[in-house]
Amino acid sequence: MSISLGLNTAVRALITQQQALNTVAHNIANANTPGYSRQDVQLITTEPFTLPSQNRSALAGQIGTGVTIAQIRRLRDQFLDAQFRLQNQALGMQDAVAQGLHNVEDFFNEPSNQGLANEISQFFNKWRDLTNDPSNQASRLSLRAQAADMTSFIRGAAVQLVQQQQNLDQQVLGKVDQINSLAQRISSLNDQIGKVLAVGDTPNDLRDRRDLLVDQLSRIVRITAFEDDRGNENITLGGTQLVGQNYVNTMKTQLNGVTGFRDLIWADNSAVNVTGGEMRGVLDLRDTTVAGILANLNTLAAMLLNAVNAQHQLGHTLNDTTNNSLNSATGISFFTAVAGKEAATIDVSADILADPNNIAAATNPNAPGDSGNADAIASLQFQLLMSGGTTTMEDFYRGIISTLGSQGQQADNQSANQLLLVQHIDTSRQAISGVSIDEEATKQIEFQRGFEAAARVVSTFDSMLDTLINHMGAGR
Repeated sequence: MSISLGLNTAVRALITQQQALNTVAHNIANANTPGYSRQDVQLITTEPFTLPSQNRSALAGQIGTGVTIAQIRRLRDQFLDAQFRLQNQALGMQDAVAQGLHNVEDFFNEPSNQGLANEISQFFNKWRDLTNDPSNQASRLSLRAQAADMTSFIRGAAVQLVQQQQNLDQQVLGKVDQINSLAQRISSLNDQIGKVLAVGDTPNDLRDRRDLLVDQLSRIVRITAFEDDRGNENITLGGTQLVGQNYVNTMKTQLNGVTGFRDLIWADNSAVNVTGGEMRGVLDLRDTTVAGILANLNTLAAMLLNAVNAQHQLGHTLNDTTNNSLNSATGISFFTAVAGKEAATIDVSADILADPNNIAAATNPNAPGDSGNADAIASLQFQLLMSGGTTTMEDFYRGIISTLGSQGQQADNQSANQLLLVQHIDTSRQAISGVSIDEEATKQIEFQRGFEAAARVVSTFDSMLDTLINHMGAGR
C-alpha cells in the first residue's frame, strides 16, 4: 500500500473540513437574512480500498479512503411552510379588513359632537325652537343653517364612502401588479433551479429566495403551492394554475360597467376566484362592507328627505299668513335630492335658501303664532319610520355606527389572534430553519479542529515521503 493513499485521504479531509467551514461561514453571514434556511453539511466516508473481487489485495480487510460531503442539506419543513402560508393569507385578509374599517370610522367621527347623530338631533331641536316663536327670523335662519350643515355632513360622508371604494379599487389594481410580479419572479427562479439541478448541484439559496417570494404571495392572495420532482414550484390560485414549469398565468382587471369598479380576470378573460389574502379583504370591503354602509346612509337620507318634505308641504309659510287668500297648503319641499342618490345629493331646497319665510311652520295660515307644522316635523325625530317601522332615524344611524364599530373591533381581535398564530408557526419554522450563532460557533470549532488534524496528517506524510526519497540509504 503506497504512502499516496494516506496522503490523498488526508488531503481529502482538508478539503472536506474546509468546505464544511465555508458552509458554517455562510450560515453565520445569513443569520439575519429574511427567508434564509440553515444549511447542514452531511459527511460520509468515501469508497474503501479495495472492493471485493477475485484479484483483491492480500491486505486484511478494507482500507478506508477518507471523508467527503454527501450533500449540503437545506433544513426546511414543507408542512410548516404550508401551514404558514395558509394562516398568512388569513392574516393578510384580516389586516386589510381592519385597516379599511378604521378608515371608515375615522370620517364618521362617532361618537362626538361633530358627528351626524348630533347633526340630526340639532336639526329637530331647531324645529322645536321655532315652535316657540314661528315668526322669529333668527330661529328660521338658525334652522336653515343647521339643515345646511346636516345635509353637508351627509353628502360629505357619502363622498368619503365613494372615495374609500375608489381607493380600495386602486388597491386591487396595485395588488394585481404585485401578484404578476411575484409570479414572474418565481417562474424565473424555477428556471434557474431546474438548470442547477440538471448538473447535479443543490440550489439551496435559490430555493430560499423562491420560498420567500411564495410567502409574500400567500399574504396577498390564498394559494396552493408544491414543488414537483423536477424542482419546479407549482402554484394554483382559486383552482387555476398561476405558476408552473415554464408557465406563468397573468392576472388583469376589467372595468365593470354596472359597479364602475374593477373585476379580476385571467389572461383568457375567465374570472379569478379569490378566496383569501389581502385581495379578498379589499374586495369584501369595496363590494360589501363599504357599499352596505353607503346603501344604509342613502336609505337614511331618503327617509329624512321624504318624511320632512311630506310634512313640510302640508304646512304654511309666513308668506301664506301674510296673504290670507292663500289658505291651501304651501307645497314647498324643505329638501331636494336626486332619486336613488339621496345621500350624495341631499340639500336644502332653493325655496328655503332664497327666503327663510318659506319655512312652513304653521298649520293654520289664519292663526298668528301657529306652529303646529313645526311641532309635527320636530316629532318626526321620535317616530318609528325606519326598518319597517321598528326604529327611529337616529337609532337607525346609531345602528350603522354600532355595526361598523363592532365589525372594526372584531376585525382587530381576529387580526391580533391570527398574528399570534402566524408568529407561532413561524417560530416553529425558525426552530428548524433559523441560524443559531452559538450552534454555528460550536460547529466552527469542530471543523477547525478537524482541519488542523488533517493538516498534521498531511505534514506527517510529507515527512515520510521526504525520508523515503531523500534519506533512505544515506548512511551507506
